[in-house]
Amino acid sequence: MLFGQNAFSQIADADSSHFSGGGTAAGRQAFNPAHFELAASPEYAVRYERLAGVDVRFFVKNEHLQYRERYTAAAGRALEYLQALYSKFPFDTLTMADAAPFDTTAWTFATPGVVHVPPGSWLVMDYSRLFEKHIFREIAAQYWSAGLSPKLDAQSWLLAGLADYNAMRMLDVYYGRHANLIDHLGLTLSDFQYNRLLYLKQVMGESEMQYAHLFADLTKNDAAIRAKAALVWTTLGYWIGPQQFERNLQTFYLQWRGKPPVLSNLLDICAQESGQNVRELVQQFLESDPRADYMVAGLQSAPWRIETIPPDAIDLRSDDTSVSYLSTISLVRDGDVIFPVETEVAFTDGLKKRFTWDGMTRKKQLLLLYSSPAGSAMIDPDQMFLFDENFANNSMTAKSQLGDEKLLGRWIFMLQNVVILLTSFLG
Repeated sequence: MLFGQNAFSQIADADSSHFSGGGTAAGRQAFNPAHFELAASPEYAVRYERLAGVDVRFFVKNEHLQYRERYTAAAGRALEYLQALYSKFPFDTLTMADAAPFDTTAWTFATPGVVHVPPGSWLVMDYSRLFEKHIFREIAAQYWSAGLSPKLDAQSWLLAGLADYNAMRMLDVYYGRHANLIDHLGLTLSDFQYNRLLYLKQVMGESEMQYAHLFADLTKNDAAIRAKAALVWTTLGYWIGPQQFERNLQTFYLQWRGKPPVLSNLLDICAQESGQNVRELVQQFLESDPRADYMVAGLQSAPWRIETIPPDAIDLRSDDTSVSYLSTISLVRDGDVIFPVETEVAFTDGLKKRFTWDGMTRKKQLLLLYSSPAGSAMIDPDQMFLFDENFANNSMTAKSQLGDEKLLGRWIFMLQNVVILLTSFLG
């Protein structure tokens, strides 16, 4: 069973199926007091579980016991997922504990064998999955910091970003793609939106020089750096396929376990196994601010009574078509980042078609000849390019006005920023 209740063999007097206040003397001796001085306090309860073949020891503050099942479920899911993907958990045991108030170690990256739960994670339990996100990320970080042998240099962001990517994938797998991370007062926010807004909030309005300075020291465990790295890997994963990218990460982890990871090695593995030229794509994300705005700038349809087909037009008509419409969809890339995107066009008779644009030019026109006019167009309908500055202008209907969509986009962005400002301290 995934959620077994076997006690640690070295702690014979522990009750493996219940929480008990304080903890045993043996438990206190096995636990590192440097991390949590309150672990043996009457304010804490201790529980021992065997989850996915790993002995897990929980130190939970008494006022949080009502959430013990979520605590156990999150840890079990993370261990199950990561061990299936990579290999056995790097340690024989895993300790998970509430941090003391204002304990800054709760935000450090991957203390060996220990997962810290920041106090703020408990404040929004009833309307968010930030708690699960944190546990998913920190258990994944155990693999990338202990399974490999990182140097505290410019590779640190790589590991932090991969841990965040693993957390985003686990949220997708267990709760559904782009499922709500936060759902409160009618405002919803998925995990990729959360990371995206953390990044955009930090760099919005920064000059190129200020941006370079901000990301000069990638060894910092900074929220914006982690968010950027997670978005880079998630965008890459969407581009080559999440399952393919996870196989690439598995190969990378197994080949470089116990050795310092190098970014070029991961990119080489992705290129070889996926057949895609990922290096150029990723490098443009890393070397500068990868923000850009891909938008639908225009949509027009008109009857077409001429027998000849316009140059560059795509003929979607069947042989028995008596009436034809020429639909013109104008696409624009505002920014320097080049990313291949799809555009989905929906016609008034219900037909939907997708067309790929490589993004190499600043502008692109789709000319479509069909028996019905185009009713709407949406660029990047699956939201694969996560550095898009404004998703609100990604679509247009035949009756919509771009100015109204921009106003709506600003309003949504403002509301989401409020959520980010209120929750960014949660880690």
